[in-house]
Amino acid sequence: MILALANLLLSAGRLPPLTKALPAAAFLLLCGLFWEYVSPLLISGSVSDPLDLLAYLAGGLAALPLLRLDRARRRS
Repeated sequence: MILALANLLLSAGRLPPLTKALPAAAFLLLCGLFWEYVSPLLISGSVSDPLDLLAYLAGGLAALPLLRLDRARRRS
C-alpha cells in the first residue's frame, strides 16, 4: 500500500513512479527503518519489530508486478 501511495504522490508531482525493484526496495527499506526504529524513539509505547520490516519489503515487492501491469494497461 505504501508503494501505491508513493506512486500516487509521485504522479501528482509529475514524477516517474517507482516501478523498478531496486528503487522500490530502497524506498520500502527506508520507510520500514523509520517506522520500526525511529518512531519508537518519538512515540512512547511504540515498539520495533524486525519482522515488520521484512513484511513491508515483501508486500511492496509482491505488489510491484501489479503496479507495473496497471501502468502498462493505462498506457495502451
